Amino acid sequence: MKKLLFLLISFLLMFSSACLIEREDAIKILIPKIGKADCIIIYKNNDCVMIDTGESEDDAEIVSVMQENNINRIDTLIITHFDKDHVGGAAYLIDHFEIGRILRPVYTSGSDEYNAFMEAAFHKELQTEIIANKTSFHFEGIDFEVYPAEKNEYEKNADNNSSLVISAVYGENSLLFAGDAEKERLSELKDFGSYDFLKVPHHGSYNDETEDFINRTSAKYAVITCSDKNPPEKETVSLLKKAGAKVYETRNGNIEILMNEEKMQISQK
Repeated sequence: MKKLLFLLISFLLMFSSACLIEREDAIKILIPKIGKADCIIIYKNNDCVMIDTGESEDDAEIVSVMQENNINRIDTLIITHFDKDHVGGAAYLIDHFEIGRILRPVYTSGSDEYNAFMEAAFHKELQTEIIANKTSFHFEGIDFEVYPAEKNEYEKNADNNSSLVISAVYGENSLLFAGDAEKERLSELKDFGSYDFLKVPHHGSYNDETEDFINRTSAKYAVITCSDKNPPEKETVSLLKKAGAKVYETRNGNIEILMNEEKMQISQK
């Protein structure tokens, strides 16, 4: 009996080890706990692609996460739209890190955060690339596609609906980062199929397009950027779980994703 138990434990340990992704060779994605704000850091070695920069008050937390993981350069910085919880930290990061390129939506804003972002880019002699058409780029074996909004103006929630939406494919893994897309913007994504991972749009808010969007993307894993003060709407969380997604909320801690070309694994602490 003891021998059988030993063999079973040994098998389970071997199976568990085989399932784990080696950190050294993995693509890593960090989504820090910074409240109802977006910052997604996709990296390997010392470079990264960053999607959004949180609020200006999140600078210290974002820089701490980058330093802990030896990230010293932002290869591509994508600002999905110009709400303060997405562009607020951009000026500080541009001032303190080497930046390869900056992608931004077509529209402009009069906010202090937007002005600080543009001034920082100007002082560093960085051109901001306006994404008016679908744009593709590659990073560490990942194929990125950036989709601009289809309209110049939206009836409601113009900033959110002007969000850039980013699709990423790495081997057999597919990921969708939906910014703050709301009803009108989500209706433009009818041709998008299923994804393994979804950064849930607009911090888990619910609208008339939410159910259809969640069912179409049918993600295995879903991350909602939120806080205890600003939690996701219950209808959205319920729909995600009903569709089979394992749901993570940043209010419960930093989220780390490891990927090789076959699979991904997610942890939260």
